[in-house]
Amino acid sequence: MVLYTHDSPFIQCRQQAAKKMSEGEFAKLGERYRFGMTELTRFYKFFLKLQLDKGLDPAGLSLFLARFGNIDPSDRQMMRRLFEVTNTRGTATLNFEQCVALACLLQPLLVVKVASKDVGDAGGVVDLDRAMLTAKTNLFFDIIDTNGSGAICVREIHDLTHPQGGEGDRIEIHKERRKMMVNKMIHAVFSKLERDVHVGKVTRPELHACCAQVGEVSNFIAKGLFLAVNPWNHPA
Repeated sequence: MVLYTHDSPFIQCRQQAAKKMSEGEFAKLGERYRFGMTELTRFYKFFLKLQLDKGLDPAGLSLFLARFGNIDPSDRQMMRRLFEVTNTRGTATLNFEQCVALACLLQPLLVVKVASKDVGDAGGVVDLDRAMLTAKTNLFFDIIDTNGSGAICVREIHDLTHPQGGEGDRIEIHKERRKMMVNKMIHAVFSKLERDVHVGKVTRPELHACCAQVGEVSNFIAKGLFLAVNPWNHPA
């Protein structure tokens, strides 16, 4: 399987015009991204309905991920960042493989808690797919690190994951839940690093280390709790 890192071909798929795909091409995508033929066919049919020129623009990607990634399409800041970190070639649209790769990466992972010297602290987490957990950690870091500084702070995390207020200032429950999960994760990371949450920063390696050693952080990343779920798929 081809995995995502901030400079990986998992996301840097070759841009090409959407065209009719053969069974062989579907089979290759299925093997690479762990989707069955039925799922990929559903993805492709919807992709063709949404495509603009050679692929999906940010609006089209929002609808695609709302259906197949269970992400709230109204979470515009997060959707914009997902498009930007995927679109490393600076094109106007994402091709089908890029969309499938992102949908794969956004699938929740199953994690199991263990007390093991291999992961440091008792009660740490061993992920059933370590490589994918690493990829998801990189994705989260890249989404937050908007200026490419190599370190993220609480303000940057809050800017992208805390609700700015819904229409008519109504409370959006699914985004409030995400806010609570983010705050718990922040506390766990900064406590582990023994760093001041108000002024401290976290580097990519430090986030990976926390993910390997702190169960709350691994669970947060593995389940994609930094993303607001689609409320139409999962009513509050």
